[in-house]
Amino acid sequence: MASFIEGYSQCYTCGFGLTCSLGNVLKDHGFISKIEPHHLPKPLEKQNQALFEIKKTTILLNNIKNS
Repeated sequence: MASFIEGYSQCYTCGFGLTCSLGNVLKDHGFISKIEPHHLPKPLEKQNQALFEIKKTTILLNNIKNS
């Protein structure tokens, strides 16, 4: 199952994100010289696909709970 929700990993704030060869900064953006705001994940309320999947999951879990 794919992950639809983008979130902050410690890689963006630990201080080594630009030089770490194993972290999410490199995985998501390649080698960059500075972490800019456009590199950061979108706020949850702007992640339409994630919100759709959350709503579907909520309905499914409620159906299971009520059956």
